[in-house]
Parts: sequence; C-alpha cells; structure tokens
Amino acid sequence: MPCSGSQGRLVAYLLGQKVRYVAFSYASQAGYPAEIFESHTDPRLFARTIVLATRYAIEFNKLLEGLRQSHASVYDDGRLATINLVQTVQP
Repeated sequence: MPCSGSQGRLVAYLLGQKVRYVAFSYASQAGYPAEIFESHTDPRLFARTIVLATRYAIEFNKLLEGLRQSHASVYDDGRLATINLVQTVQP
C-alpha cells in the first residue's frame, strides 16, 4: 500500500483492493501525532527502521488528512471520520 506520494495514488490503490471507505482518527493522527514523533526521524538518535516507519506514518497521516478534506465523510464526530473514497467534495 502506498504510504507516501499522492492522494490519487492511494485512492487508486485502495479502490483497486475493493476498499471504498477508510476510517481515520484524525484528532490523534491515528495515535501517531507528528508533533510528538517528529524527533524519531533523526537517524543519529534512532535505528533506521524506526526512522523509516515514523516517516511513513507521518506521511500517511498527511495523505489521510488530505483525503478527509477532498472526499465526503459518511461519519465525522470531530475526532474520527469515515471517508468515502468514491465521492469527492467541492472546495
């Protein structure tokens, strides 16, 4: 699954896997808030696998946040959203 790149690439992949909806805990950035974990991207302090996993998680959260802004949500309680990957919204 694409963890970085464009939203279109992620949507195409997920729809190709027959995934139409994505749940995203955006209030907590899926439990991986960038402002807390940004320091884990320093290769002088952390092992390469931790650095890469952290970068992918932060980038993936950005992609999901972009999808939340560009696609309709079938549910959104201010913390958690279920995003409809088929229905985009007008800005």
